[in-house]
Amino acid sequence: MKLNLLLIFILLFIKGSSAFDYYWIGGSGNWNDYANHWATTSGGSTFQVGPPTQNDIVYFDVNSFNNSSDKVTIDSNADCKSFNYDNFSYAEIECDTITRQLNVYGDINITTPFNFSFDGELIIRSTSSIRTSFTPLFSTIVFDGTGETFTLADSLLSENKILFLNGSLFTQSYAVYLNSVSCAQSTTVKLIDFESSDIHVKGFIDLLSWYGTFDFSGANAYLTEAGQIKQFILRNMYVYNHDPDLIMYGSSMDSLFIENISHVDMLDFFCNYAKIQNTPGFGLCQMDAGQSNIDYIDASADSSSYLRIWLGESSRTQKIISAQDLTIDGSVYNDGGEICEIDSLIAKKNLNITGFAPIIDYFNQLNVKYVEVANNGSYCLIFCDRMQLQPNTSHVFESRYAITIDTLIASGSSGQLIYFSSDQPGVQDTIIMANDFCGDYINFQDMFVMGNASYYTGANSTDAGNNTGWNFSACSVNMADVPENNSLVIYPIPANDHIYFNEPVDAVSIYNITGELIFSSREKQITDLSVASLKSNFYTLEITNKNGIARRKLIVN
Repeated sequence: MKLNLLLIFILLFIKGSSAFDYYWIGGSGNWNDYANHWATTSGGSTFQVGPPTQNDIVYFDVNSFNNSSDKVTIDSNADCKSFNYDNFSYAEIECDTITRQLNVYGDINITTPFNFSFDGELIIRSTSSIRTSFTPLFSTIVFDGTGETFTLADSLLSENKILFLNGSLFTQSYAVYLNSVSCAQSTTVKLIDFESSDIHVKGFIDLLSWYGTFDFSGANAYLTEAGQIKQFILRNMYVYNHDPDLIMYGSSMDSLFIENISHVDMLDFFCNYAKIQNTPGFGLCQMDAGQSNIDYIDASADSSSYLRIWLGESSRTQKIISAQDLTIDGSVYNDGGEICEIDSLIAKKNLNITGFAPIIDYFNQLNVKYVEVANNGSYCLIFCDRMQLQPNTSHVFESRYAITIDTLIASGSSGQLIYFSSDQPGVQDTIIMANDFCGDYINFQDMFVMGNASYYTGANSTDAGNNTGWNFSACSVNMADVPENNSLVIYPIPANDHIYFNEPVDAVSIYNITGELIFSSREKQITDLSVASLKSNFYTLEITNKNGIARRKLIVN
């Protein structure tokens, strides 16, 4: 008897320190029933002396099951080195409670799909290659291996959630189907590199306190010394029945690249540069008394039909440029009476500003230093230092609140009028304007301008009714009385987007090659001017400042 006990002890000691092969046999049964189901060989009759450990390799093969009704029940927390499944009976592996864990310390190699209904935690703890043959995995997949590397060998289909704790995951460009992805708060550097994979997401991606790199594109991503994300790259992510698709809290990064995603929200978020392509929804807001700031939102190369940017409390960006129809929306995160700020807003197509109202109503207020609109526009309450509009466009102003535009630059041309109107016919909109206005070829209806300056519409403008404060006549400047300014220089020639003056100027008129006035500005003390809306051609500039008048030739590429 003592000899038998000693023999068992020796076997268990050897078992605990060595790797053994475990072959499942006998159809249905419990994982821990090693004496009846874990054989030492495929289809064998000699059984292991204990359940698999983290050193052991488990096999489900042609001799494991008889039909699809067979089930393996994980009846306690289970371990194995590598997990292998190759059986065409489509048997099932389940657990008796969702608190169960299956800890894998090596490869997962599933060569034939089966019913993996196990809905506990599948925890991958060591460097591994993961092949699932597109088997739906209903467990919570946990990656938890500090310094370990996890690599996909084919596409991954997760029907539950993925929790990323530690390590590095590389998808090898295989397609990944996710319910949701989240990470735990920690200071351990983590890396998820989706390379050029197509990412299909049913739920959400939540990178709360993410410390490391999260790369959806295959481009290089690096970690700064401070541990913040340097590049965050999102591409080809398809999301079903969830809005927004991605939420980022309290993140800071140098650059953000987003492409082919439906809706992204950035909360308490700081970024130097954000490039957006084919991403219709983009939210920027503070939460928990924080602030969100993106220096430059670049959608200039976007070929999609529209972009909606939600701006919430204490959000700020220095520059937004959009190549598609653009909406700036303050209606979602506007319960704190904070101010949203944009230094430069350039819309190369239509612009819609909506959802902003005075702070006294506890809504957000939008302050913009410079607005340039190439096509049509609609505007609610904004405070704008300078707005520049183009010929052959229409602009509708909300009548509910007064709109402040310190300097308005707007001149149409013959056959290409600019139309100004209120959003409610017969109800005047109020524009508060601090500086002189000199326009032409503009159709005004239901527009009230107020301030201490002069507002000349130009001799070719139209009073369509219910207008107040405008002077429907040509600008009152007698050029014959203005001396010639020979010192003024404009550059560069030829120009692309902007021209610059070597001294401040107070008025600029641009004429095309037929002598037709196509642009006029009376803004004071400017040193540069956007010519991005001008077609490639030759133009004549008439420029006035305190030193006199200068006429210069301009070439636009």
